[in-house]
Amino acid sequence: MASRGGGGAALCSAGCVYILVAACGGASSACSAGHAPAPSPAVSVAQVAMGPDAATAELRPAAGRVAVGARHSCAVDAAGRVRCWGANDHGQLGDGTRRASATPVTVASLDGVKGVAAAANRTCALTADGKVACWGEEDGRDVLRPAVIEGLAGVSAISVEASRLCVVLRSGTAFCLGTRWLGDGAQEHRGPAVLAEVAGMHDVAAIAGGCVLSRDGSARCWGSNRNGEAGDGTREPRTVPVRVPGLDDLTAIAAGSDHVCALRGSGEVVCWGRADKGQAGDGTTAAHHLAPSKVPGVEGARAIAAAGSTTCAALASGEVACWGGGVLGTLAAGTDGPAPDPSEARVRALSPVRVPELRDAASIAVGEAHACALTGGGAVWCWGENLDGQLGTGVAGSAGGLVAVTEFKDATRVAAGDAHTCALTSGGAVWCWGDGRRGQLGDGTLQSRGAPALVAGVDDAIALAADAEHTCAVRRAGTVACWGARIPQLGEAPDPAAPWRAPTEVPHVRDVKRLALGRERACALLTSGRVACWGEDALGALGLPTIARRGRLTPIAGLTGVETVAMGAFGACATTSAGALWCWGAGAITAWAPRSGDDKPVQEANIVKPAAVSSVRDAAGVGLDSLLACVARKGGRVACWDTETRALVPQVALTRGDEVSGLEDAVDISRDMVVRRSGEVGTIQASTQGARWVYERVAPGLDDAVTAARGVAHACAVRRSGEVVCWGDDGAGQLGAGAHGRSHRPLRVTGLP
Repeated sequence: MASRGGGGAALCSAGCVYILVAACGGASSACSAGHAPAPSPAVSVAQVAMGPDAATAELRPAAGRVAVGARHSCAVDAAGRVRCWGANDHGQLGDGTRRASATPVTVASLDGVKGVAAAANRTCALTADGKVACWGEEDGRDVLRPAVIEGLAGVSAISVEASRLCVVLRSGTAFCLGTRWLGDGAQEHRGPAVLAEVAGMHDVAAIAGGCVLSRDGSARCWGSNRNGEAGDGTREPRTVPVRVPGLDDLTAIAAGSDHVCALRGSGEVVCWGRADKGQAGDGTTAAHHLAPSKVPGVEGARAIAAAGSTTCAALASGEVACWGGGVLGTLAAGTDGPAPDPSEARVRALSPVRVPELRDAASIAVGEAHACALTGGGAVWCWGENLDGQLGTGVAGSAGGLVAVTEFKDATRVAAGDAHTCALTSGGAVWCWGDGRRGQLGDGTLQSRGAPALVAGVDDAIALAADAEHTCAVRRAGTVACWGARIPQLGEAPDPAAPWRAPTEVPHVRDVKRLALGRERACALLTSGRVACWGEDALGALGLPTIARRGRLTPIAGLTGVETVAMGAFGACATTSAGALWCWGAGAITAWAPRSGDDKPVQEANIVKPAAVSSVRDAAGVGLDSLLACVARKGGRVACWDTETRALVPQVALTRGDEVSGLEDAVDISRDMVVRRSGEVGTIQASTQGARWVYERVAPGLDDAVTAARGVAHACAVRRSGEVVCWGDDGAGQLGAGAHGRSHRPLRVTGLP
């Protein structure tokens, strides 16, 4: 008897005992063939995993994963945590309870996950270190929290179902855990579940139900084969893998209940096995296809998924095409027979039909009566049945059309440019949405998006800042990565206006704690408590004695113990731990005057060199807008002044008359926007009578904000729950809520982890 992982015991995830057996590899009394039914099909994970009964995914890796069970859904966020939503009567959500949730909840005590798979009422996760943890219904028991399968390591891919778990090891071998059709030459093992090696396989790349995909692009299948799902042209039972003839260029494989589909390198999809419900996608209802046949009308596919009698493909165009007996009611156009009611969860389609309005799908997950897609930007969209809240909209109910999942609510900060918005999550990921024509979203494209897109390659951000057309993140190591256009640069850039589509590290900038941005200039709060600036200095914003473009990092002389820093259109300010307020630069555009032979006119006499505002000794924060400077004081009061008439460092002391009327509990300030201790948000306005400055509440109904940011015509806030809401103009999708108009009330940003 061969063994792996230290022996045959302690391989179960919930206290049961599994027996380890060797692959049989041939016919014998112990490896006799039979006609027992095959187990319910499986779910394979490489990019995405799915299935109520089964599903699989493409081989190419992805930043995010999504999985669908019979009545629940799960996704892996950018921080490597699993969030699940929907039914929980068998512990499908892995949070230690049986309470269903129509919004994502975090799976308990599980991180470092790179893939997740679901089948029926069970879910398993594959971790970055090659281990497997499962929860939900398992062998008649309910496992409410993830339990690691002890002794199983070095796993690179998994296939999970209600009664069988199969894994691919990094060595290329495959093992299955269960009692029937394990691919080891035996039809059935009596007694406890066993871990058996799939016979004759040493170069496996992926596994789906009773099929393996080899690294050479070929497929081999086994099982009862009653409907030809082995693909070898027969209906004879196969207890060991047999090669599917004619296929040698496969990149992905997916298994439904009694059919299999595979993705070829050309982007074509072929299917075999049961076909009476349209599983072949060829417009017919033949009982079965014993050999692979091409699915017409599906070209350029890049991912596939199957479950039950349904298959879906994500196409290179970003569209999703589905066919078979469980295609969802939202795909009514193109289904056979009379046009169905879109509220119906299951509709048969004998030929592929497109999911309406879905244009950015990178991978898909198919369930018993609902499905989900992962977009290129990392957002999750679902459609179909929603009785258990499996669409993740926050409300359980009848079947629905395409909706964004009410996401995971762990934002800690927002930053707003002119027409784009970015959010920082607690795990260090950054998501952006809105105007992307200048690379502002950092997703490698120049496309605008109305839903959050994951910023490529940033998973360790600790701070975030945005200006008109660019965004920068401070990373855990103290470096700065920026994306967009007109980015502050060290040294002379060939074209400062050229967009950076993806995050690019600013060279020679180190030990940064926080950041403030202006157009082509930046000031960083360093871990030493000092402030250093770089970039364009046409208005003295770098705090230098002379005005020029500076390619070097320039510390502000004499300024130490800094806690906050802000940059406006013409200058910058900082507050210190001692309560001091320092400012430098120009107070207004009217300070400019022509300089001989220079196309950037500046009168240097009007530039304020770094200096303390002598009348402020209790500063807690500062906000700068075009002609307005405001200091939030430690007691919660806010004082403001007009920088056009009084300069950036006012020569006349600030008095009670400069304080904002009725505002005594400010806890956060950005530009002219204030968050109050109560959680409401407002802006500071010049008064036409009485007090010089007044507070005006915005975003009615918002009473739990912790921080806020404003663009030119929109604003966003992070709520105490970690949810992000936005309001204002949405012409470029900067509200992230799919409104594409204008909203005076705060709208929840959908698709944000």
